[in-house]
Amino acid sequence: MRQSGEVDDLFKINFLVVMANVLIRSNTNNFVAQSIILFDDDLDNCAKYNWASYLIRSLVITKQRWKRTSSLFYTGPMIFLLVS
Repeated sequence: MRQSGEVDDLFKINFLVVMANVLIRSNTNNFVAQSIILFDDDLDNCAKYNWASYLIRSLVITKQRWKRTSSLFYTGPMIFLLVS
């Protein structure tokens, strides 16, 4: 990537997976959540996606799941909660 200066689709998908798993929602196991891989739009349009809505939905879903089962770790967007 440094030599060519271009970013290919594989890098974009990997970036989306890391961003979604680290910043928005994670799993309680050692595997990454692969649901973001099903992004079926052109990867160049992902900047236009409503990521704030996805983040808020993740906050609601993970909080409800966490309240239901107290034995689970919180898997929501911790970085967002810490910064805000």
